[in-house]
Amino acid sequence: MAQVMIIYGYMSYYLHPRRRIIKIIILASKIFLSYKFLGFKKPFSREESFRQKQKKLHQKNAESATSLKGVLIKIGQFLSARVDFLPDEYTEVLSKLQDQIPPADFNIIKNRLIEELGEEPSIIFKSFNEEPIAAASLGQVHEAVLKNGDRVAVKIQYPKIEDIVKADLKALKWIVKFLRKQFKDINFDVLIEEFSRILNDELNYIHEGRNAEIFNDNFSDDKDIIVPKIYWEYTTLKVLTLQYVEGIKL
Repeated sequence: MAQVMIIYGYMSYYLHPRRRIIKIIILASKIFLSYKFLGFKKPFSREESFRQKQKKLHQKNAESATSLKGVLIKIGQFLSARVDFLPDEYTEVLSKLQDQIPPADFNIIKNRLIEELGEEPSIIFKSFNEEPIAAASLGQVHEAVLKNGDRVAVKIQYPKIEDIVKADLKALKWIVKFLRKQFKDINFDVLIEEFSRILNDELNYIHEGRNAEIFNDNFSDDKDIIVPKIYWEYTTLKVLTLQYVEGIKL
Protein backbone atom coordinates (compact mmCIF):
# COMPACT_ATOMS: atom_id res chain seq x y z
CA MET A 1 0.00 0.00 0.00
CA ALA A 2 1.28 3.45 -0.85
CA GLN A 3 2.19 5.85 1.92
CA VAL A 4 -0.42 8.41 2.90
CA MET A 5 0.50 12.08 3.18
CA ILE A 6 -1.35 13.81 6.00
CA ILE A 7 -1.22 17.59 5.66
CA TYR A 8 -2.80 19.82 8.27
CA GLY A 9 -1.60 23.04 9.82
CA TYR A 10 1.87 23.96 8.60
CA MET A 11 3.30 20.45 8.90
CA SER A 12 3.25 17.36 6.74
CA TYR A 13 4.17 13.80 7.61
CA TYR A 14 3.82 10.35 6.09
CA LEU A 15 1.82 7.53 7.59
CA HIS A 16 1.22 4.09 6.10
CA PRO A 17 -2.54 3.41 5.70
CA ARG A 18 -2.31 0.29 7.88
CA ARG A 19 -0.67 2.30 10.66
CA ARG A 20 -3.36 4.98 10.38
CA ILE A 21 -6.10 2.33 10.66
CA ILE A 22 -4.44 0.88 13.76
CA LYS A 23 -4.07 4.35 15.33
CA ILE A 24 -7.76 5.09 14.82
CA ILE A 25 -8.83 1.73 16.29
CA ILE A 26 -6.52 2.22 19.29
CA LEU A 27 -7.93 5.73 19.78
CA ALA A 28 -11.52 4.42 19.69
CA SER A 29 -10.59 1.68 22.20
CA LYS A 30 -9.03 4.21 24.58
CA ILE A 31 -12.17 6.37 24.46
CA PHE A 32 -14.42 3.37 25.14
CA LEU A 33 -12.24 2.14 28.03
CA SER A 34 -12.05 5.64 29.55
CA TYR A 35 -15.83 5.60 30.02
CA LYS A 36 -15.75 2.08 31.42
CA PHE A 37 -13.09 3.14 33.92
CA LEU A 38 -15.10 6.23 34.89
CA GLY A 39 -18.17 4.02 35.40
CA PHE A 40 -16.27 1.94 37.96
CA LYS A 41 -15.58 5.12 39.96
CA LYS A 42 -19.22 6.21 40.10
CA PRO A 43 -20.26 4.24 43.24
CA PHE A 44 -17.31 5.77 45.12
CA SER A 45 -17.79 9.38 44.01
CA ARG A 46 -20.10 12.19 45.03
CA GLU A 47 -22.69 13.04 42.38
CA GLU A 48 -21.38 16.56 41.68
CA SER A 49 -17.76 15.36 41.62
CA PHE A 50 -18.66 12.56 39.21
CA ARG A 51 -20.47 15.00 36.89
CA GLN A 52 -17.42 17.26 36.73
CA LYS A 53 -15.15 14.31 35.92
CA GLN A 54 -17.62 13.18 33.26
CA LYS A 55 -17.70 16.64 31.64
CA LYS A 56 -13.90 16.82 31.54
CA LEU A 57 -13.74 13.34 30.02
CA HIS A 58 -16.34 14.27 27.37
CA GLN A 59 -14.26 17.30 26.37
CA LYS A 60 -10.97 15.36 26.35
CA ASN A 61 -12.42 12.53 24.27
CA ALA A 62 -14.05 14.95 21.81
CA GLU A 63 -10.66 16.57 21.20
CA SER A 64 -8.92 13.18 20.93
CA ALA A 65 -11.55 11.83 18.52
CA THR A 66 -10.70 14.48 15.92
CA SER A 67 -6.94 14.68 16.53
CA LEU A 68 -6.16 12.48 13.50
CA LYS A 69 -8.22 14.72 11.18
CA GLY A 70 -9.28 13.12 7.86
CA VAL A 71 -12.71 11.47 7.89
CA LEU A 72 -12.87 11.91 11.66
CA ILE A 73 -13.23 15.66 11.08
CA LYS A 74 -16.12 15.03 8.68
CA ILE A 75 -17.87 12.84 11.28
CA GLY A 76 -17.26 15.52 13.89
CA GLN A 77 -18.80 18.18 11.64
CA PHE A 78 -21.88 16.02 11.13
CA LEU A 79 -22.29 15.21 14.82
CA SER A 80 -21.75 18.83 15.88
CA ALA A 81 -25.15 19.67 14.40
CA ARG A 82 -26.84 16.90 16.41
CA VAL A 83 -27.29 18.56 19.79
CA ASP A 84 -29.81 15.83 20.63
CA PHE A 85 -27.27 13.06 20.06
CA LEU A 86 -24.15 13.99 22.05
CA PRO A 87 -23.40 15.67 25.42
CA ASP A 88 -22.91 19.47 25.33
CA GLU A 89 -19.15 19.10 25.91
CA TYR A 90 -18.85 17.14 22.65
CA THR A 91 -20.93 19.51 20.52
CA GLU A 92 -19.04 22.50 21.94
CA VAL A 93 -15.70 21.05 20.81
CA LEU A 94 -16.98 19.59 17.54
CA SER A 95 -18.79 22.78 16.49
CA LYS A 96 -15.37 24.46 16.18
CA LEU A 97 -14.61 22.05 13.34
CA GLN A 98 -17.09 23.87 11.09
CA ASP A 99 -14.64 26.70 10.40
CA GLN A 100 -11.59 26.39 12.64
CA ILE A 101 -9.62 23.55 11.02
CA PRO A 102 -5.90 24.42 10.59
CA PRO A 103 -5.16 24.94 6.87
CA ALA A 104 -2.51 23.14 4.85
CA ASP A 105 0.74 24.85 3.88
CA PHE A 106 0.18 26.95 0.75
CA ASN A 107 3.14 25.42 -1.13
CA ILE A 108 1.41 22.03 -0.98
CA ILE A 109 -1.88 23.55 -2.10
CA LYS A 110 -0.13 25.47 -4.89
CA ASN A 111 1.44 22.26 -6.22
CA ARG A 112 -1.99 20.62 -6.27
CA LEU A 113 -3.36 23.62 -8.20
CA ILE A 114 -0.52 23.44 -10.75
CA GLU A 115 -1.08 19.67 -11.20
CA GLU A 116 -4.77 20.24 -11.90
CA LEU A 117 -4.79 23.50 -13.91
CA GLY A 118 -1.33 23.24 -15.49
CA GLU A 119 -0.03 26.71 -14.55
CA GLU A 120 1.17 28.74 -11.57
CA PRO A 121 -1.63 30.64 -9.77
CA SER A 122 0.11 33.91 -10.74
CA ILE A 123 -0.30 33.02 -14.42
CA ILE A 124 -3.90 31.81 -14.24
CA PHE A 125 -5.26 34.49 -11.93
CA LYS A 126 -4.94 38.27 -11.74
CA SER A 127 -4.50 37.81 -7.98
CA PHE A 128 -4.59 34.83 -5.63
CA ASN A 129 -4.78 35.09 -1.83
CA GLU A 130 -2.38 32.57 -0.28
CA GLU A 131 -4.29 32.72 3.03
CA PRO A 132 -7.37 30.44 2.82
CA ILE A 133 -10.77 31.87 3.67
CA ALA A 134 -11.93 28.41 4.82
CA ALA A 135 -10.39 25.02 5.59
CA ALA A 136 -12.38 21.81 5.84
CA SER A 137 -11.81 18.06 6.11
CA LEU A 138 -11.18 17.38 2.41
CA GLY A 139 -9.83 20.67 1.10
CA GLN A 140 -9.58 24.42 1.56
CA VAL A 141 -10.84 27.55 -0.20
CA HIS A 142 -8.82 30.53 -1.45
CA GLU A 143 -10.12 33.85 -2.73
CA ALA A 144 -8.84 34.91 -6.16
CA VAL A 145 -9.53 37.30 -9.04
CA LEU A 146 -9.61 36.08 -12.65
CA LYS A 147 -7.87 37.93 -15.49
CA ASN A 148 -11.27 39.35 -16.55
CA GLY A 149 -11.76 40.85 -13.07
CA ASP A 150 -14.28 38.30 -11.75
CA ARG A 151 -13.90 37.58 -8.04
CA VAL A 152 -13.88 33.83 -7.38
CA ALA A 153 -13.52 31.24 -4.64
CA VAL A 154 -11.15 28.38 -5.51
CA LYS A 155 -11.77 25.15 -3.63
CA ILE A 156 -8.69 22.90 -3.69
CA GLN A 157 -8.60 19.30 -2.49
CA TYR A 158 -5.75 18.15 -0.23
CA PRO A 159 -3.18 15.86 -1.94
CA LYS A 160 -3.58 12.14 -1.17
CA ILE A 161 -6.88 12.76 0.63
CA GLU A 162 -8.43 9.81 -1.26
CA ASP A 163 -5.97 7.42 0.43
CA ILE A 164 -6.72 8.94 3.82
CA VAL A 165 -10.48 8.50 3.23
CA LYS A 166 -10.03 4.84 2.26
CA ALA A 167 -7.93 4.11 5.36
CA ASP A 168 -10.36 5.92 7.66
CA LEU A 169 -13.41 4.14 6.28
CA LYS A 170 -11.70 0.77 6.80
CA ALA A 171 -10.99 1.73 10.40
CA LEU A 172 -14.61 2.80 10.91
CA LYS A 173 -15.85 -0.57 9.63
CA TRP A 174 -13.72 -2.32 12.27
CA ILE A 175 -15.09 0.00 14.96
CA VAL A 176 -18.65 -0.64 13.76
CA LYS A 177 -18.13 -4.39 14.21
CA PHE A 178 -17.52 -3.71 17.89
CA LEU A 179 -20.35 -1.17 18.24
CA ARG A 180 -22.80 -3.58 16.65
CA LYS A 181 -22.42 -5.88 19.66
CA GLN A 182 -22.81 -3.04 22.15
CA PHE A 183 -25.79 -1.30 20.51
CA LYS A 184 -27.84 -3.98 18.78
CA ASP A 185 -30.80 -1.67 18.06
CA ILE A 186 -28.79 0.63 15.77
CA ASN A 187 -28.17 -0.36 12.14
CA PHE A 188 -24.59 0.88 11.84
CA ASP A 189 -24.07 -0.82 8.47
CA VAL A 190 -26.64 1.43 6.79
CA LEU A 191 -25.06 4.51 8.38
CA ILE A 192 -21.56 3.54 7.21
CA GLU A 193 -22.74 2.76 3.67
CA GLU A 194 -24.55 6.09 3.38
CA PHE A 195 -21.64 8.02 4.89
CA SER A 196 -19.17 6.31 2.51
CA ARG A 197 -21.33 7.13 -0.51
CA ILE A 198 -21.71 10.80 0.44
CA LEU A 199 -18.00 11.11 1.24
CA ASN A 200 -16.91 9.66 -2.11
CA ASP A 201 -19.33 12.03 -3.87
CA GLU A 202 -17.70 14.95 -2.07
CA LEU A 203 -14.30 13.96 -3.47
CA ASN A 204 -15.63 14.65 -6.98
CA TYR A 205 -15.69 18.42 -7.49
CA ILE A 206 -17.06 18.09 -11.03
CA HIS A 207 -20.04 16.27 -9.56
CA GLU A 208 -20.40 19.08 -6.99
CA GLY A 209 -20.29 21.73 -9.74
CA ARG A 210 -22.97 19.98 -11.79
CA ASN A 211 -25.19 19.65 -8.73
CA ALA A 212 -24.81 23.40 -8.11
CA GLU A 213 -25.99 24.10 -11.65
CA ILE A 214 -28.98 21.75 -11.24
CA PHE A 215 -29.84 23.53 -7.99
CA ASN A 216 -29.57 26.87 -9.78
CA ASP A 217 -31.91 25.71 -12.57
CA ASN A 218 -34.45 24.43 -10.04
CA PHE A 219 -34.58 27.79 -8.26
CA SER A 220 -33.97 30.14 -11.20
CA ASP A 221 -37.34 31.85 -10.60
CA ASP A 222 -36.59 32.60 -6.94
CA LYS A 223 -34.62 35.85 -6.63
CA ASP A 224 -34.00 35.20 -2.91
CA ILE A 225 -31.77 32.21 -3.69
CA ILE A 226 -28.28 32.78 -5.08
CA VAL A 227 -26.20 29.88 -6.39
CA PRO A 228 -22.57 30.73 -7.29
CA LYS A 229 -21.65 30.42 -10.96
CA ILE A 230 -19.22 27.59 -11.79
CA TYR A 231 -16.15 28.51 -13.87
CA TRP A 232 -15.65 25.21 -15.71
CA GLU A 233 -12.44 26.30 -17.48
CA TYR A 234 -10.83 26.49 -14.02
CA THR A 235 -12.50 23.39 -12.57
CA THR A 236 -11.30 19.76 -12.42
CA LEU A 237 -12.01 16.67 -10.36
CA LYS A 238 -9.89 18.16 -7.53
CA VAL A 239 -10.28 21.93 -8.03
CA LEU A 240 -13.58 23.82 -8.06
CA THR A 241 -13.68 27.49 -9.07
CA LEU A 242 -16.90 29.35 -8.45
CA GLN A 243 -18.25 32.87 -8.16
CA TYR A 244 -17.38 34.54 -4.85
CA VAL A 245 -20.55 35.22 -2.87
CA GLU A 246 -20.60 36.94 0.52
CA GLY A 247 -22.58 35.09 3.18
CA ILE A 248 -23.49 34.97 6.86
CA LYS A 249 -22.89 31.87 8.97
CA LEU A 250 -26.19 30.68 10.40
